[in-house]
Amino acid sequence: MEHREKILDLRETSFFEKGHIPGSISFPIFEKGELEDVRNMSVEDRERHFRSKYQKMESSLVDKLGYQSFTYYCQKGEVESRFFKNWFGPEFQEGKSLKGGYNAYRKRVNRFWAEKHELIVITGLTGSGKTEVLEILEREGYPVLNLEKITNHKGSVFGGIDADTEISQEQFENEIYWLFQQDGPIIMEMKGRYLGQLYLPIQFYEQIEKAPKIQLEVPLNLRVARLVDTYCGKDDSFLRRQVELLGDRLADNDLKRATGALENSDYRLFIEILLHYYDQSSVYRKMGEDPGFKVNGTTPEECVSVIKKVLPHKKK
Repeated sequence: MEHREKILDLRETSFFEKGHIPGSISFPIFEKGELEDVRNMSVEDRERHFRSKYQKMESSLVDKLGYQSFTYYCQKGEVESRFFKNWFGPEFQEGKSLKGGYNAYRKRVNRFWAEKHELIVITGLTGSGKTEVLEILEREGYPVLNLEKITNHKGSVFGGIDADTEISQEQFENEIYWLFQQDGPIIMEMKGRYLGQLYLPIQFYEQIEKAPKIQLEVPLNLRVARLVDTYCGKDDSFLRRQVELLGDRLADNDLKRATGALENSDYRLFIEILLHYYDQSSVYRKMGEDPGFKVNGTTPEECVSVIKKVLPHKKK
């Protein structure tokens, strides 16, 4: 979901990195310790410091915003916001302060989890192409929550194979809340509650479990091929380490067979062994208890063409 206007985060960079309103631009008024240093300056030095700072920031502000409307915020809607208004308010009259600042935004996020949400959940065994289905629906304009896209993690023990960084829990929550400002039921895929080091708040996850389901039915050979393409031939040492983490959940013989298949680069056998474990996991057992509307298909595009016929809303 795109922002209609730009948003400036006026807080220190470290605060921005921990969590911010999605899509906002980091534009710190002060860096760590700077405001305290300024307060200890003489009146003349303080004025000189502010004058130099203003000139640099004004140029940067024009580059980032032009003269279009925008919103700005700090932690509480106080110190940095007041400085910004005093310095730039007359010249950038299109800007408005977010009342209560980032703290007010986080309060809304924390209340959000207990609220009732309209959801449609795409389910299917590992390798069914759930994420690909979501990506197609999103491109076609449907309101989608793609957890893998937000977290840069696929959710399983192997989910971090392509991950460069992982966002903070706070930012994860911010992103979900922001996406739910779209109209209509939000379409998402079924995941476990934990994605790497991140987790879905329990009240929200319980709603996901109870939401209407659309289950993808995809042949085993196609699932295996998709998973080989997604996970294998990139970093075998990573796969080996992650398989060892499953040691207490895999039968000894299956663990040995999986490790051996990986050593021989027999990726197809490696995936087939692991699918036997994943298909019996608690998430997929629950899926079998409430399959919802079943969609048979061999490609994500084929599945989407069927799914669109049963979606109870138009595109956003």
